[in-house]
Amino acid sequence: MLVANSKYGARAKQMESSYKQIQCISMKFERLRHSSLSVPDLERALDSVQSEYFGALESSENHLHVDHKRMLKKQEHVRGAAYTFFLVPALLLIPFVLWLFEQPV
Repeated sequence: MLVANSKYGARAKQMESSYKQIQCISMKFERLRHSSLSVPDLERALDSVQSEYFGALESSENHLHVDHKRMLKKQEHVRGAAYTFFLVPALLLIPFVLWLFEQPV
């Protein structure tokens, strides 16, 4: 875990670079989608961009097991906070509301 955290800056830069590269490839696909190329030329261009996309995916890092554990821990924290701040006060108000409506007018 310490090793993964110590390389955070380098990993973040590499992920940003991968994201930008895939975004550029996505824009190429969109331009090809609206182009007026002949069918054979369009197929060649699409094959080329698809190969570029697969290359970008191969070179990009997938999430590490540590990243998954960190995300699960954050989810548990959010669930615990929701329970503490919403459910508990709502349950504590039920007896008060029942008492309030039992009072004679």
